[in-house]
Amino acid sequence: MRNQRAINLTPEQQGAIRSELQKTLPRFTDLQWQLSSEEEALDALLKLSRPDEKNALTQLDKVLAIENEMKRLQLGMMLNIKSVLTIEQQNSLRELRKQGPRKGGAGQQPPPPPRPEEQ
Repeated sequence: MRNQRAINLTPEQQGAIRSELQKTLPRFTDLQWQLSSEEEALDALLKLSRPDEKNALTQLDKVLAIENEMKRLQLGMMLNIKSVLTIEQQNSLRELRKQGPRKGGAGQQPPPPPRPEEQ
């Protein structure tokens, strides 16, 4: 988002990227909430003086499944956005990343959305 002018995004590309984000972010937020809940449940099991191995491993599987879905969602979004960009725009972004984040207030990347336990 912060480099859209630097790579000359067209209005059509901006719309396609915005649409992809609007499609993906609600599901990602839902998964963050689920992950937080399942991590809390796992933590509670592990705090027991004698945790049941089967229950703990089953709970771990739930946590890992959600994390896996989140990673797949992120990668899918990234691939869909990348397909909207021209080769030149992709190369420009690669060069901008090599330069590192820009200094100063304007153009800095916004902080990531808060995790459910922070809300």
